[in-house]
Amino acid sequence: MAVNAPGLRQDMPLRDGLVAHIIPAFMRQLFGLWAPPSWSDGTLSREYPRMYAVASELANLVTERTGVVLPAGEVDTLTLLLKAAFIRESPTHPRRVYIICPSGMATAQLLVARLKARFPSLEILGVLSIRELSAERVADAQLLISTAPVQSPRRGLQVIQVHPLLMAEDIEVVTNWLTTNTDRK
Repeated sequence: MAVNAPGLRQDMPLRDGLVAHIIPAFMRQLFGLWAPPSWSDGTLSREYPRMYAVASELANLVTERTGVVLPAGEVDTLTLLLKAAFIRESPTHPRRVYIICPSGMATAQLLVARLKARFPSLEILGVLSIRELSAERVADAQLLISTAPVQSPRRGLQVIQVHPLLMAEDIEVVTNWLTTNTDRK
């Protein structure tokens, strides 16, 4: 696969999902059968360019081997199957993170609990208040997750600002960071 994720080869839910999706999609196209309208709004190619490229390669393989062209909505579904598999593939080493909040108290503890439940691959090194934030304190961190706007104290160290309740859009941003920063140790 074009994605640098060797674990995907053994991902049975991905394999089962691809089979369960590609075969019916192929049959619908081959025999001109009715298909439900596409749910896709066409943004997946921009949101997940790597996964979309792999999904397009898979669709091209179907076309090369069968002559049947899968429509864009089917490629989008393949993209989501690949994205889910990529998220399932946990890194071999945890991602070291500091949580930053204005005071370092209650809201940060709530955020830590939610992050640990949602992202077991994050190693939360601690909670720092904004006044405690320095390049030396976060020297071992790979990411800062903050409940307030802050500047990174170190070049190359990304800051993701989230709501203390860890909203859906925050989960998406952290997930994207995890999937696009797989090579960092």
